[in-house]
Amino acid sequence: IFLALPGPWFWTTKLGYYAFAIASSLFPWGLAFFDWFLESVVKHETKAKVAAKLFLASLFLGLAYIFHAFVGASLTLGFFLYGPIVGFLRHKKLSLRGIIPGFAAALLVFIFAILLYAFWFFPVFRYAKLSSSQGGGQTAPGDLIVRWAEVQNPRRLLFDWSQPEESDQFPMPSFPSIVTYLVFLALPLIFTLALVKISEFRKDGITDVAQKSLGLVALGSFFLFWSGLAAYLNPNLVERLRFIFSLLNFYALAISYALFSLVAAFGIYAVVWIVTEIP
Repeated sequence: IFLALPGPWFWTTKLGYYAFAIASSLFPWGLAFFDWFLESVVKHETKAKVAAKLFLASLFLGLAYIFHAFVGASLTLGFFLYGPIVGFLRHKKLSLRGIIPGFAAALLVFIFAILLYAFWFFPVFRYAKLSSSQGGGQTAPGDLIVRWAEVQNPRRLLFDWSQPEESDQFPMPSFPSIVTYLVFLALPLIFTLALVKISEFRKDGITDVAQKSLGLVALGSFFLFWSGLAAYLNPNLVERLRFIFSLLNFYALAISYALFSLVAAFGIYAVVWIVTEIP
């Protein structure tokens, strides 16, 4: 589904952002290895297994930063959102205590990635500090941030399937209608299967998959709606948050394309499972 969307190909065919395209391809792998590591933490696996999975998650996070800082920052934020959500859902009593291992896992991967790639991170940190002290900041102007948000509006991306209008910004292609429909089909199934604890569902593994899919929904929705958020905020507030909006701008939509493709695939999987497994 992901490869069939026009959005992922936009960066190379229209803009020539090859480094960003490569970094974006690392995002699903980084999230998958982080989920694998989080699973080992929750299940209290052996130290050797935990360490190996920590290394793989940190390896891909660092590579994402090296290829493109925007993707690395998005993946880091993804860990800190996905980890607590899935940790909360995986807890036996849906307790807030489940948030702690999810947050701790995300923090551990981030710190280990910095140490693993210290040869690259620390020179970049020094360069960024020097650049900022000389007035050469990397932030975009506030009015440009607002224009990004107006053009990359989540309502257009989800529900407007006409040809994008000419713009001074690059209008990202909308999600195909079939993906939008599949995502909305999957949402009630995800919430039901993730939150309703039925032993038969858990034995089949559908509950675990639904809980992880709920984490993907939250993460993909965040990046999707973040892309249009600045258009609804006070310009003075946008000006104060220029650094954040510059680091997590409409580039983060590439993450939503990947995650919503997985959610749409879960919608198909859940329907097939219901038809074939429930008497």
